[in-house]
Formats: sequence, structure tokens, C-alpha cells
Amino acid sequence: MILEMNPEKRARQKTVLKYLLWFLLFAALALLFYKCPFKMITGIDCPGCGLTRAFCCILLCDIPAAVQYHPLSPLIFAELFYLVYAQFVLGKKADRRFVAAGIFITALLMLAVWLCKIL
Repeated sequence: MILEMNPEKRARQKTVLKYLLWFLLFAALALLFYKCPFKMITGIDCPGCGLTRAFCCILLCDIPAAVQYHPLSPLIFAELFYLVYAQFVLGKKADRRFVAAGIFITALLMLAVWLCKIL
């Protein structure tokens, strides 16, 4: 129960909630006002185009719509969720090698998806 938690765990949960609320606010503002500079200059989508809308869809549990906006969005969301959960809820840092490998693989996949999209 929430009343039985130690102060350290409650502080971590408050921090997670604070970051989640800031993310939601940023995502809402980005959907309203932000335009991709890469697309404005080149006229083509950047490798990350659609991720903000896809993350909003994931938060609304609409995975098919998220995949339509960006095919890798569930994978990227799961990676970010794991990193935040490990850091703030479990109170431990993820293994740096695991994080580096995940970033590298995700970057390669994003590049492949982007090339398929523009070709």
C-alpha cells in the first residue's frame, strides 16, 4: 500500500510522476506547435518523424496507430520505459553496455526504416 512505503521509494515515485507529466506536457505542445526542421529544409521526413504522435498513441493504448506513425515506436517506447523504470523505480542504473547496444541497434533500425520510407 502507499502508506507503507518508505520515504525513499515515495520520493522516487514522485520523481517518476513529475517526469511523466513533463513529458506529456511537452508532447502535447510539440503536437500543436513543433515543425520538424529537417522536413522544413529538405521536404522529406526525418528518421524520427512521427515518433511524438506515435508515443501519444502508445500512451492512449492505440498500438496500431502508433505503428502507422512510426514502425519502431513500440520498441523505442519500451526501451525508454525500461531505462526510466530501472533508474527511478528500481533505483539502479541500466548496464552501460546494454544501453549502448540498444541505442546502436535502434539507430540502425531507424536508418533502415527511414531509407525504406524515402526510397
